[in-house]
Amino acid sequence: MIKKALVTALFFSLFVYLSDVTATDNSVAEQAHMIVKTAEKYHYAPRAIDNNFSQMVFKSFLRMLDPHGSLFTRQMYYSLETYKNSLDEQIVQEKTTFLDIVTELFIQQLQYADSLIHSIMNKEIDFTQCSLESEA
Repeated sequence: MIKKALVTALFFSLFVYLSDVTATDNSVAEQAHMIVKTAEKYHYAPRAIDNNFSQMVFKSFLRMLDPHGSLFTRQMYYSLETYKNSLDEQIVQEKTTFLDIVTELFIQQLQYADSLIHSIMNKEIDFTQCSLESEA
């Protein structure tokens, strides 16, 4: 329960960034760093900020962005896995490399999905060729 609260707080900070792409890298990195430091200092059972934490944030964050696996390709997931064990270091060092890359991919894939929807919506559907009857 507490683990989820910490992850939720981190996600909130990251989504603030995603909702405002013009935000400065330093402000997002500082917020994530501050949340982790506050949790380390005031939490009654602080969690270690290590590779296990990094893997949990990585997995949860991508699952939250693409819960059905319909936006990111397998190649994109594989390319992002290079950051799987370094998110803890990025938070401590106040860097946003992973977040910048994921944001760029996310926006790119949303634009691609939008273009697919528009191309499908612009085509006329010929309902005379459709049959609802069973061929059995």
